Amino acid sequence: MENTYQNNQEDKQQYLSDNGMRNIWGETARWGKFVSIVGFILSGFMLLSTLALPSALKTLQAAGDPQLSQELAGVSTGFMMFFMILSILLILVPSVFLWRFSTNMLMALGTDNYDLLKSSFGNLRRMIKFVGILTAVLVALWVLAVVGSLIGTAIGGLF
Repeated sequence: MENTYQNNQEDKQQYLSDNGMRNIWGETARWGKFVSIVGFILSGFMLLSTLALPSALKTLQAAGDPQLSQELAGVSTGFMMFFMILSILLILVPSVFLWRFSTNMLMALGTDNYDLLKSSFGNLRRMIKFVGILTAVLVALWVLAVVGSLIGTAIGGLF
């Protein structure tokens, strides 16, 4: 029993003992931290823009340009804010996973902690899975938009 535990511990340490891999994962974690911070800052600016949106639209409508007022009247402020908040979440969620990956990876490399390394890779997996699903959804929406516009053009050509 003791021997199995010792072999398991040695296997775990093997993941952290290769200096080449430590350097690669350390650099990856530092870049991940940078990219996640940029995502947090971008989310913050987008949130400020979202909060300023109702006031900005009222100011544009009050400017007196009748064509602009009519165009803005058809756009619901709540509808625009909903999509802005959705966009913020779509940037913020992967940034959080990337931040967790980076901080856990740097701590794992600094302390030779296998559990932190495992947690780090779990967060990287979650981020990549989220971005993959998001990509699939956006591609599907794009394909639907193209097919819809082709059908609309074909139907419009009949009249």
